[in-house]
Amino acid sequence: MQGQKVRFDQPFVAPDGTLIAYPHAPGVPARHTLGCKCFCEYKIDFAARLVP
Repeated sequence: MQGQKVRFDQPFVAPDGTLIAYPHAPGVPARHTLGCKCFCEYKIDFAARLVP
């Protein structure tokens, strides 16, 4: 899942099709959380809001 980019309100998709709201989300199967080194980086495009 490395490099996967999603919108803030969209889930990540694991290779087996499991939808994951965010890294280490509760309720996600253990196979996706044990040994997980995932992190989430948020990027906000403030300039996009300035263009009408």
